[in-house]
Amino acid sequence: MTHAILSELQQFVSAPIDLSTLAKEAEEFDENLVRALSDQQEIEGYVKRLEERYDSEEESRQSPEPAALVKELEDFLRQQRSNDDPAEDREPNV
Repeated sequence: MTHAILSELQQFVSAPIDLSTLAKEAEEFDENLVRALSDQQEIEGYVKRLEERYDSEEESRQSPEPAALVKELEDFLRQQRSNDDPAEDREPNV
């Protein structure tokens, strides 16, 4: 949004405004937002599968094995961590 406003403002200002850095950062923001939403959907799907599994086990009168659930959750979180983009771990440019 800022990029669009500055692009329009540039028509009225006699000095040129370099918007290339802002455009690049806006693109990175959009990519990170899409990735975060995708991760959110994966987590929601995982929770739904856990709930369904719990419900089906409850119906058959078998309690879920706590150790198995914990292991499955740990495996899932480990997988999510390994899927993270290493670029997110970089320090921001100052």
